[in-house]
Amino acid sequence: MFESILYDDLIREIKNKTSTFICGNGFSINFDERYSPSNLMSSLYSIHCHIKNFQYYNIANGFRYRTEKLTNYKNAKQITDNINTSVEFESFFYDAVIFANSIVKNDKVIEWLNRNNYNTILTFGLQQLDFVKKIVLQANLGSALSVNYEYWSVLIYYVLALRKAPDEIYQFDYKNKFVSAVLASNTDSKTNEEFNRTALLLKVANNGVYTYLRLLFSSNIILNGDSLNVRQLKRWNSYDISKIKEFFLCFNYLMTTNYDLLLEKITSKNIYHLHGSFSRNPKRVLYESLGVIYNAKKYDLSTIVIGDYFLAKSFYQVAAKVASNNKINTKIDAYDDMMKEAIRIGNTDVVVVFGLGIDNDYHILRSIQIEMVQNKCNNPNIIYCYYSDQDRNDFINLYKKCITYSPELSNHILDKVSVSIIDSKEIIKNLFVSTEK
Repeated sequence: MFESILYDDLIREIKNKTSTFICGNGFSINFDERYSPSNLMSSLYSIHCHIKNFQYYNIANGFRYRTEKLTNYKNAKQITDNINTSVEFESFFYDAVIFANSIVKNDKVIEWLNRNNYNTILTFGLQQLDFVKKIVLQANLGSALSVNYEYWSVLIYYVLALRKAPDEIYQFDYKNKFVSAVLASNTDSKTNEEFNRTALLLKVANNGVYTYLRLLFSSNIILNGDSLNVRQLKRWNSYDISKIKEFFLCFNYLMTTNYDLLLEKITSKNIYHLHGSFSRNPKRVLYESLGVIYNAKKYDLSTIVIGDYFLAKSFYQVAAKVASNNKINTKIDAYDDMMKEAIRIGNTDVVVVFGLGIDNDYHILRSIQIEMVQNKCNNPNIIYCYYSDQDRNDFINLYKKCITYSPELSNHILDKVSVSIIDSKEIIKNLFVSTEK
């Protein structure tokens, strides 16, 4: 297990077998450094200013939480529209980090959350509080705006959970701008009186701050990442696109967690967007439509999935899939449907994962493991492309942790699925060939 391979080995594998390619943001960064996490976070304030005036949001009639969600959205917009300087904007996220600190540094709070089942712990060891700890760690290493943008939604969950904590356990600092915004953007409806983990996740999805963060982060990637016209990416003309296209045509299926249309422009093939994508056509997911207006054109962001693993990658995707059976909503496929179609039904022998940080995308790794043993190929192989030693070690550690299925399934994965690793810099060196003489 975890055999190191070279570029030529990779090419032989994908050319001779049915193969699927899955990529993350690490692929897009090769075309433009604006896709890097640090650059995306540094451009957030300008996008905040843009969406104050150029966002759109509506909810279909008949949705049982329509009044609640609209009220929450309007309350959050009223608060965030009053953030008028970059200092105020950064302060909003610094206050979120302060709130995170108030949890992880208080053993009584953690004990109360665990005792009342507000801290989900999965079979492979991941728990919701892990994301709170990561927020604190990343902010301490950099700044509040250097935190992985998908983690913030977990703090909304804990603000809402701690409303039920007795005063001797926790008391809110109402001067904290993030906490105050979350509380002001939460409406208790008669149809949502139950207070458990599932009800809390629904409340997070309905919270106005979560809607604001979805609009902010997805608009940032689309606009400042220049995803609207990938041919304008800074390095597009620096590479031999035909060579990159030739590489991708070796694959039977192409998948991405990115929201851009980069793979479409390179290959002209059908691309599976595991976490949604922007669209010029209006969409409706879970009865709501949201998007951004740019140069007098509307760009729909409704299918884009942003948020922590427990909310966005689990609860929200399941709920959206169920709701898509209602004709009011856009018919969508969840990531597990796409994985099943390409890997199990498509009899994929080899899955190549490139530029995808597994952190917060555990669902993709587990889906690969499950689907690879459900198909009919004899020698399934997963090839993980790592950029650093830390990436490699994280993947190896998590791959093992994820195997917590039934004894039969777990043993099948361990015995039948081979795993190879390759330094992605070797792929970059061979693939992203300069056109300069």
